[in-house]
Amino acid sequence: MTTIEAPEFSRPITIGDLESDVERFDVSASDEERADLARRLGILSIERLEATVHLSVRLGGLHAGLSGDLSADVWQACVVTLEPVPATVEAHFERTFGPQDNFAPGAEVMISMEEEDPPDPMDTGAVDIGEVVAEELSLALNPFPRVLGAEFDSYSSTGPDATEEKQPAGPFARLAELKRE
Repeated sequence: MTTIEAPEFSRPITIGDLESDVERFDVSASDEERADLARRLGILSIERLEATVHLSVRLGGLHAGLSGDLSADVWQACVVTLEPVPATVEAHFERTFGPQDNFAPGAEVMISMEEEDPPDPMDTGAVDIGEVVAEELSLALNPFPRVLGAEFDSYSSTGPDATEEKQPAGPFARLAELKRE
């Protein structure tokens, strides 16, 4: 049996426990949560992670809407030199959630670019706003951070000797050469 671990930055909110149709939550990650999340995201460190999230109840609690803004200070490794690169990440996000029974395992889901995205599954009537913030941070990170002025000079898409004519390789290359002779 597979054990599912809780996310590093978990802040589950049960929709039925909300006191109004829209509530605001201010969340920030502890030192330990930031260190664990940095490991998960494959970055050097997260110095600060904060978010303001508005959670709204829709359709009598069957659906939930979430919108928020996150702010983080992170250190990533330069893709050229591997030196630490600091960055401040700011992102706005919006999500919708619906009941789990609308998402049958293995069922085909049709997604259209013209239509709204289908809602994310809402397990046990709860939304983990911490995990949503972690996912949105991962999407907002620079995929190719670079130290100022770092250039990767030794790469060539045509190979080291682009001016020379490329010789065919493979088992039949020598036979073709013999045939020409």
